[in-house]
Amino acid sequence: MLDPQGFIRWVNDYLKRAGVDNPTISAPMRGVIAEYLLDDYKWFVFDVVDLGTEPVTNDAIQYRFASDCVYYPLRITRAEEGDTSITLLILTPRLLSRFPGLPVSRVHLPHEPVTVTSDELRDLNEDMDNLLGHAPNTKLRIWQIRGKLSEFEDDLIAK
Repeated sequence: MLDPQGFIRWVNDYLKRAGVDNPTISAPMRGVIAEYLLDDYKWFVFDVVDLGTEPVTNDAIQYRFASDCVYYPLRITRAEEGDTSITLLILTPRLLSRFPGLPVSRVHLPHEPVTVTSDELRDLNEDMDNLLGHAPNTKLRIWQIRGKLSEFEDDLIAK
């Protein structure tokens, strides 16, 4: 397991080398990072943003990696204050039924799932069709998660 204090020092040094003036990792953020490290997470992504006084929507970031589940980090948001509304487009070869992380009751589905054929998906995004192994049919749905940032005790995990 990584040492939380050593990891925090490494992050601060990295941010300084990347040109961030006086990087600060708050005590609540350090606590959540330590929690992830205790849970044996080995990969972290940092998105440095400027927080102003006006609400904004961030551009989507896409990461690709092999996984046996849908994963979306939510615990990390406990280090901040306020409310959030997250909209996820979920595309999988089958519907998901097990939610060992965030309770499924916290995930709202504004629409019924839509079936997308491999041909349709290839026309939209060939890389995504390849990633999903050219499954004859995939299920597309919209998931919305809303709430106070401080209330997210678990990440979204769905299988």
